[in-house]
Amino acid sequence: MQYKRFITVSLIIILLSGTINSKTLKKITNTGVQMNITSISFSGSNPSMGPHNQESSNTLNMTTYPDELKNLLDDTLVNGVMSLREYLTLLKEQKHEEASKVEGSYKPGDLSEGARIIDLSFSFADGTTLSIRDLRTFSLSGKGYQSFKALIREKGTKYVESDESILKWTAYPSKKELPPEPIVLDEDEDTNLFKKTLK
Repeated sequence: MQYKRFITVSLIIILLSGTINSKTLKKITNTGVQMNITSISFSGSNPSMGPHNQESSNTLNMTTYPDELKNLLDDTLVNGVMSLREYLTLLKEQKHEEASKVEGSYKPGDLSEGARIIDLSFSFADGTTLSIRDLRTFSLSGKGYQSFKALIREKGTKYVESDESILKWTAYPSKKELPPEPIVLDEDEDTNLFKKTLK
């Protein structure tokens, strides 16, 4: 309570002194564009495989994990430049030029032709979706991102589309719903999915 009162009084003093700008206010309040994110998904595909392409996804309902969402947004660094919250704010506000500078600051090197492509998508309460496409071309680092990957691996809802049928199972499946081998879907391990299903 005392901390909130201190923040409120500090903001009033700064505003009255006329020394605050919008960037400073955003940093102090840590809001920016409201991040009303309802779910986050990893999705993978390999279009170069043609008819053998297999799409998969792993989705986590973030309304159940508000603290983990905050940690993901504030403790994840995008390309070593800014937080994930700040980067998504640029996308949300359609500041494409600034977002492009962030995207261009990371050099992934030579990308393997035919490698599996993993996207990271954020769904918002207003119905919009923002995506970080092809995670091979991005660097996401920090304890917030690492914790999120472990959480979605454990609690996420997974979908795998095969040539024969679409398999669906959740974090707590029955044995009948499980594939022959355990599958973990994130940008590190999703690539193994295609190899397993070709056996």
